[in-house]
Amino acid sequence: MTWWVPAARAWTFLTILPSPPFDAHHRGIGSTVALFPIAGAAVGLVLGGLGLVLDLSFSSQIVAALLVAAMIILTGGLHIDALADCADGLFGGWDAGRRLEIMRDSRVGAFGASAIALAVVLLWSSLAETSGFDRLAALVAAAASSRWAMVVGLALLRPARPDGLGATYAAETSVGVLALSTLLVAACLGGLVLLGAPILLVLCAMFAALLWTGAMGWFASRRVGGTTGDTLGATALLTEITVLLIATGLAR
Repeated sequence: MTWWVPAARAWTFLTILPSPPFDAHHRGIGSTVALFPIAGAAVGLVLGGLGLVLDLSFSSQIVAALLVAAMIILTGGLHIDALADCADGLFGGWDAGRRLEIMRDSRVGAFGASAIALAVVLLWSSLAETSGFDRLAALVAAAASSRWAMVVGLALLRPARPDGLGATYAAETSVGVLALSTLLVAACLGGLVLLGAPILLVLCAMFAALLWTGAMGWFASRRVGGTTGDTLGATALLTEITVLLIATGLAR
C-alpha cells in the first residue's frame, strides 16, 4: 500500500471530498487513523488560506462567519452533528441503552440544538478576534490536535458498542498507530512554531486534546458504558473550539 492511499482515506473520512473507494472495515485501517492529524492540518491550512483571501475584501466578523460556514461544509458537519447527538443522548434517556438509541436518532433535540448554537457562536467569536498568520496557525493547530484527540480516544478508550464503526476503528488503532500519529501531530505543530506561532499555543493544543479526550471518555463511560463515534467527534470539536479560544487570548 503506497503512502497516499491511507492519506486519501483519512482525508475523505474527515471531509466531504472524495478519494479512491475503500472498505471501512479493512484491516489496514490503522494506517489511515494514524494520518488523521495530517488530514486535520490540511483542513486547517485550507481554511487559513481561505481566511487570508477573504481578509482582502471583508471585515473580520464576515470573514469569521464565512470560515465557520466553510468549516462545516468542508467536514460535512461531521463533528458538529456528533456534538449534537452527544448532547441529546448523554444528557437524556433513563439508561445506557436508551441514551445510545437517542444518539443514533438523526433528529435534533433541545440539548443538541443548544450545543450547535453555542459551538457556532464560540467558533465565530474566536475566529473574529484573530487574523492573518495568527488565525491560520490557530486553525492548523486546532484541526491537527483535534484529529489527534480522536486517535488517542480510539487507542485508549473502550467502545460502548462492539458492533459500531467506532469499535472497528478502535480495534485497528494500536499503540504503534497512536505513537506514529503523535509523532505526526508533533511535527505539524512543531512546524508552526518554526514559522512563528507561539510555542504556548501548540503546547495548549496538545493539552486540550488530552483533557477533552479524558473528560469525554470518563463521562461517556458513566453514561453509555464507553465511547462511540459521536463522542469522539464531539471530543474533536470541543478540542478545536478550545484551541481557537486559547489562540484568541494569546493574540491579545
